[in-house]
Amino acid sequence: MLKNEQIVKTISYAYSTKLGERSAVSGVTPVRAMGFYFVDLVLVGHEFTSSFEKDHTNFDETKITQIKKGETTQAQVIALVGQPTGSYIFPLVQRKDERGLVYVYTQTRFEEIPFARKIKQYRKVLVVSVGENGVVTDVTFNASGEK
Repeated sequence: MLKNEQIVKTISYAYSTKLGERSAVSGVTPVRAMGFYFVDLVLVGHEFTSSFEKDHTNFDETKITQIKKGETTQAQVIALVGQPTGSYIFPLVQRKDERGLVYVYTQTRFEEIPFARKIKQYRKVLVVSVGENGVVTDVTFNASGEK
């Protein structure tokens, strides 16, 4: 992908099973995935997502409005939303002096329909950029798909 005029390459790994482990949400297939982002072979970001019950990364997006640019600190973000499950640096965040606290949750459901299976995927990503002083500089939230 192209981000802030830099070509970012991605490597990802995913694991899923229905044997013995449960998902955090009923009807969701338990999956874990890890993504790594590189610019010129230098790691510029990583993210982890899980829908497994014991290590799910689902976060409460209703709390995002409480995060204020120029006011909220990194410690307050973590107290509010939890430990981030990833981290970004430039070019995945806007400025070279920022670091992104990354929260990702993905879920997949399969619905049986006549003669086929319908796949419903949902993904939400919260990136809270923090400056060198530990104060929030930007908040980005995206959600796609169907819960």
